[in-house]
Amino acid sequence: MDKLSPMIILTKRFHNGNQYPPGPPLTNALSNLRAFQQRPLDFLSQMEAEFGGVVRFHTGLLPVYLVTSPVGVNRVLQSNHRNYSKQTFTYAMARALSGENLLTSEGAEWVRRRRTVQPLFHRRVLDGFGQVIIAAAQTRAEKWLSRGRPIDLVEEMMGLTLEVAGQTLFSVDLSTTTAEVRAALNTSAEAILGQFQSPLAALWTLVGFPSPRSQALRQANDYLDGLLYTLMAERRDCEEMPVDMLSLLLQAVDEETGKPLTDREIRDEIGVFLTAGHETTALGLTWTWLSLAQNPDTESRLHRELVTIQAGKGGAGGMKGWPSKAD
Repeated sequence: MDKLSPMIILTKRFHNGNQYPPGPPLTNALSNLRAFQQRPLDFLSQMEAEFGGVVRFHTGLLPVYLVTSPVGVNRVLQSNHRNYSKQTFTYAMARALSGENLLTSEGAEWVRRRRTVQPLFHRRVLDGFGQVIIAAAQTRAEKWLSRGRPIDLVEEMMGLTLEVAGQTLFSVDLSTTTAEVRAALNTSAEAILGQFQSPLAALWTLVGFPSPRSQALRQANDYLDGLLYTLMAERRDCEEMPVDMLSLLLQAVDEETGKPLTDREIRDEIGVFLTAGHETTALGLTWTWLSLAQNPDTESRLHRELVTIQAGKGGAGGMKGWPSKAD
């Protein structure tokens, strides 16, 4: 499983001339699809174990490239990233669900959006977010200790990351709407991931074909729209805006045009940050704790580093004490 952490799944051509990466034959397409539907992680682990760091296989009629080698991941994401367009079925599905944002845009449009939200990533802002994250983590850890019994780690990480997302994105407590927000986010995430397990169902969702899945997705998007647009309206009525992602997006302007983001652009950007900051981070943390539990030497090193940071580099006062790349 550790080898799958730097995993990329592509649905476009990834080959040199006529030389395709290794993989199972096309005749395995239906069995591949069934295996991926039933046990996706086991299937992907098997593909990597049998064929290496770049694998080509089919799920139904769809050719898929699985990239797990560090060199391959670097090539796709950095050194040759312009070769991999986002004009794919996967990203079309993502755009239908989340709109145009940093995740789904590319080229000049991506540059414009990245430049507009650049202030969100200044060290001063991140230091403030760090204080929120540390306080939330400490409070939750104290609750665990007071219970004195095992916890559901996935559930706790989901709750923690949603709490942090509510504070850093909107400066609000989402605990009263936790179930509704999580249900809406899960529905959207399942619609995107479901395209790999059921391409036909994903196509129906994309074109708006009436089905229980598309109806649930529409209800989820309507709920998130209502929540995010309400938060925007309330924030505009504030005499003094707090320092969070919503305020920064409302105040952001394009350096070239001087134009602010539209309400729809803000909704789409904040929506993708909410999704990425909640479920993705929660699952990453869950796997991290599992890996640490399975590697006690690494866990001990982590504890020693945390003690050192708290003792001599700022404690719980924010991100200032965390080591840099130079350290």
